[in-house]
Amino acid sequence: MLDVIGKMFSSIVSSDTVILLVAVLTGVIFWNVRTKKNELAENFPKWKAEKRYKKISVKVSALRKRHNIFITLISFFPLLGMLGTVTALLKLDLTEASGSVKNNFFDALTSTAWGIVFSLIFKGMNAFIETDIEDAVDKAEKLLSENEAELNDTSKKVTV
Repeated sequence: MLDVIGKMFSSIVSSDTVILLVAVLTGVIFWNVRTKKNELAENFPKWKAEKRYKKISVKVSALRKRHNIFITLISFFPLLGMLGTVTALLKLDLTEASGSVKNNFFDALTSTAWGIVFSLIFKGMNAFIETDIEDAVDKAEKLLSENEAELNDTSKKVTV
């Protein structure tokens, strides 16, 4: 078992580098979403009291966009795994020595495995923040709809 894990980790830096890069990007976006969610949660009462509806609207919009990007990136991992599998299998030359076939087949399987692993990890991470994001967005949208006239007046003053 440890041998398989060791081979998988060596494959992530050799043949599955694209999956690793997308995983790092997804991790950075997750951190950004989490930070924006916390910023909105911490400042919402203050902004509400100060009637800074435009600021709330902008922050909610940014949070929703970043979270949508995060969710989209999660769905990329199984596809990247399948792409790696297909690419590795296309490199197979069955007339070559069995070692080459074995290595290409292993590359095909590791890319699929990494796609599944990262998809599961980030899906799990999303499960911890998605409800909080939905609650924050719902609360902000309710406040904004209740104060739509004031929000529109504020935005007119800002643009003039």
